[in-house]
Amino acid sequence: MTAAPLRGSGTIVIEKVDRGVVEYTLSGNPLVGSISGEEQLMQEAKAAPVTKLRLADGSLVTIAIAEGGSGGTRWVEIQGES
Repeated sequence: MTAAPLRGSGTIVIEKVDRGVVEYTLSGNPLVGSISGEEQLMQEAKAAPVTKLRLADGSLVTIAIAEGGSGGTRWVEIQGES
C-alpha cells in the first residue's frame, strides 16, 4: 500500500529567515515532490547554500532542489529533518 502524498502550504526558510510561502506535494521514500511559488523565490531557494521547508505541521526539513523547473515550480528531495 502506498502512503497518500503530503500536500499543503509551507514556508521557504533561508539562513533562518522565512522567505515566502509555497505549495508543496511530497510522496515516496525518500520523500520527493514539487514546490510551487513565486519564480523569484524559487530562484533564491535554488541559489542558497541550504534551503529549508517548514511544512504545514510545523516540521522543518532541508530540501535539495533539482536542476530545471520554471514558471514557479521546482522538483525537490527532502534531505533530512532540521
